[in-house]
Amino acid sequence: MKNKLINLGIIGLLITIWLINPLRALAEEFETTPQSTTWSSPVNLSNSGGASDPLIVKDSLDVTHVIWQDIFDGFVYSQKVAEDWSSPLAVQFSFDPYLPTLLADQAGNIHVFWLDEIDGLFYSRTSSSNFGNADSWLEPRQIAETALAFDVVIDQAGDLYLVYIRPLDSENSPAGVYFHSSRDRGASWSQAVLLQESRYFRNLTRDTANVQISTVTYDEVVNIYAVWDNPARGRIFFARSNDGGQNWEPPNEIDQTQVATALSGPFNVNLSAYENQVLVLWQVGQAGVSCTHHYRLSNDNGQTWSDNQRFLQQLTDGGCPRELMVIPGDGPNTLLYINVLEDVYLSVWDGSRWSQPQFQIVMSNFPDPEIQTSVELRCRNVIRTALDSISVVGCDIGSGKDVWYLERSLGDINDWFPPPSAWTSPSVLTQSDNPITSYVLITDPQGKTHALWAITNGINYSRWEQGGWLESSTILRMPNETINYLAAQIDASGRLHIAWTTTSGGMFHSWANVERASIGTEWITSRNITDASIVGESVDLLVSPSGRVHIVYSIPINEGRGIYLVQSDDQGATWSEPVLVFDASVNGWEIVDSPQIRETGGVLHVVWNQRQFADMSHVGAYYSNSSDGGSTWSPFRTIVDVPITYTKLLAHGNQTVHLIWIEESGDRLVSAHEVSHDMGETWNSPSGLGTIGMLLGPTDATIDPAGQLHLLQFIENITGEVELIGWLWDGLHWTADQSLIMDQALRENLSSLAVSVSAIGQVIGVYRQDNPADDQSASSIVYSFQRMVELPDELPTPIQVATSPTPTPPMQGLSPEEDDPQIKVTPTLDVNLLLQDQPASGDQSFMVVGQIAASSTTVVLTAIILIVWRRNSKK
Repeated sequence: MKNKLINLGIIGLLITIWLINPLRALAEEFETTPQSTTWSSPVNLSNSGGASDPLIVKDSLDVTHVIWQDIFDGFVYSQKVAEDWSSPLAVQFSFDPYLPTLLADQAGNIHVFWLDEIDGLFYSRTSSSNFGNADSWLEPRQIAETALAFDVVIDQAGDLYLVYIRPLDSENSPAGVYFHSSRDRGASWSQAVLLQESRYFRNLTRDTANVQISTVTYDEVVNIYAVWDNPARGRIFFARSNDGGQNWEPPNEIDQTQVATALSGPFNVNLSAYENQVLVLWQVGQAGVSCTHHYRLSNDNGQTWSDNQRFLQQLTDGGCPRELMVIPGDGPNTLLYINVLEDVYLSVWDGSRWSQPQFQIVMSNFPDPEIQTSVELRCRNVIRTALDSISVVGCDIGSGKDVWYLERSLGDINDWFPPPSAWTSPSVLTQSDNPITSYVLITDPQGKTHALWAITNGINYSRWEQGGWLESSTILRMPNETINYLAAQIDASGRLHIAWTTTSGGMFHSWANVERASIGTEWITSRNITDASIVGESVDLLVSPSGRVHIVYSIPINEGRGIYLVQSDDQGATWSEPVLVFDASVNGWEIVDSPQIRETGGVLHVVWNQRQFADMSHVGAYYSNSSDGGSTWSPFRTIVDVPITYTKLLAHGNQTVHLIWIEESGDRLVSAHEVSHDMGETWNSPSGLGTIGMLLGPTDATIDPAGQLHLLQFIENITGEVELIGWLWDGLHWTADQSLIMDQALRENLSSLAVSVSAIGQVIGVYRQDNPADDQSASSIVYSFQRMVELPDELPTPIQVATSPTPTPPMQGLSPEEDDPQIKVTPTLDVNLLLQDQPASGDQSFMVVGQIAASSTTVVLTAIILIVWRRNSKK
């Protein structure tokens, strides 16, 4: 029995470790709070149980006041002076039992506003030093007969400004939005000013009514701003006064329900202002179901506004935050509080942009410092206690039922944003009135980068020299053809070889000396090098150290479909007979295409894709190699057998081969990577690149002269911005490298991406934008950007892990003559269908690939449990 318990304990420990590790990794993935800032140790204020609904305010003397409700004692009060909290004290406040809004001014007063059970709006005040003395409070007075929602602020002079929504409708006081002010610290209040009348407010409730107010004194002018929802009409409004509330301009509509989305509309408008800048943010959709997030900015006190901008797009996919609100402060930085399924995030506006929301795990759950039980923090109340810090009170809805206090510094606001990118801003490499169908970047041993791109009936060329691109030139013309795909490589003798395909099914080759590649007459006459009736949309080109030129291509459909290789030992003057690398007809494939070829240590490596007729999508990627110069090929290996949008084959040195692909996983795209260090004989298990945002599509990878793998991808980050993300594989690990936030005008219609790294460490990327919205005259524009990297002398020694040998496919041995009923004869297909969704050069995405490791761990642990249990049972 003892041994059985010990063994079961060991098993339990193994299972615990197995379960905790992924959770710890998940926590580390989302714990993005700046490392220079930390939360204080949580303080239990109530120490009683049965406590809820805490409220907090900090006065002008730096004293923090907290009240909460106790199920036995009613309201309870505690204050923090320096670092010490007073003992909880039950107080019979005049606003009991209603929850008030607390506000402190610079003269040492605490102002209190609340709604009673019939929606009457009341006010009282006391000095901060007498907060806990119920007798010191001003006799409550009613400000408004009825109000469903209200908001109040204090300006630098101590004047109070109040807005509220009145639901009752009468001849003298119609339903609408009203404004009050007090210029004697609450002793008296002005007559109500009607900002907007609407009988639709009669149907509102406290849950659906929303109004916000903000004030800024700028250039000795007291500006007051107000925003509110009119949910019945699907509209949100903004109003302003530039004379302290004596006169108001007519309200301006900020947003309204669109006809196409009549079942939902804008709601929960929020407001923030500093100096002459006004920021309005709101949600669009259905509260509690799904929504998007928008903001508009004014830099002239609300006179003119920017267009609607989207943000927080990735944080709330498939849902809508339970809370989204501005945390008021006196500084230039707006703090946004976001509650998504009780996970709390904070985001900062620095005057021109939003930071990525940062997960605040301690605002949701933390261990009780005394007894280590879990505290589930809810009913949170958050205030800015200084320009760079916040304080939070909340109640534990778990077993403790206590009120807790936390605080943290916001730190340097710059730490909430990524550092300036090392990438240059994108600049135009070329633009064309006709579509640019394909382009390629390639570097020569001298460190120069060459760009070639295909236009409707020709090929253009440029070269990066002395910090910029040379003027482009047309090097080859094909008057009666349209070029589909272009491939290039520079050989050991300095020749730039190119191969390309056309929509008519032809495949061509040409070359020129790399130093004279910009001169069209230097290129040898191109020729169609295959007799195939139709060649697939893409080809790939390789030149071996011996000078042999290899071109791999596909016959995508009909009899004879497959992947083929042709070779030339005389610079393309003559070509060998095609060698069949993979027989798609024998293996029952509908379509085969997108081959790529690389070489390590005399071994040739080829990757290709499978496609299907139904939607012309790519449904798998496959690999084979040849150790005899291409005469015979190994049985093919399945890389991935799910829908994919991109594959890339790369090689370095005499041993290393990389495979990168993008696969579809539900409604997301996933990046994965395999590497072989023995020329393709065995492969490490697939690894993911990490999770930063939602991949948009364009991706490309290359290997630098030191053997590092560089990967570029366009993503939509957590704030909804389009971002270029760089990844670096140093031989052992993937790490996120430099990123670049794209300008708004350059974000639309991104179609493909290419990258190269020169011998001097210059990384150059180009991407194509099709049909740019801001330039109707251009069909395609290619942009270029670059940065410098330091190339290491050598990479760390790779570790060969979890290898997978090349499998033998079940149908590889069949010959075309055998009568097999499983083999499908593909009908004739329109070649234009093959010109869609090419995955070898650009449309992709990403996430983490970990299912293989998790499944293996499950099997191992299950086996251990069964073995130990069986042995103990026999005892």
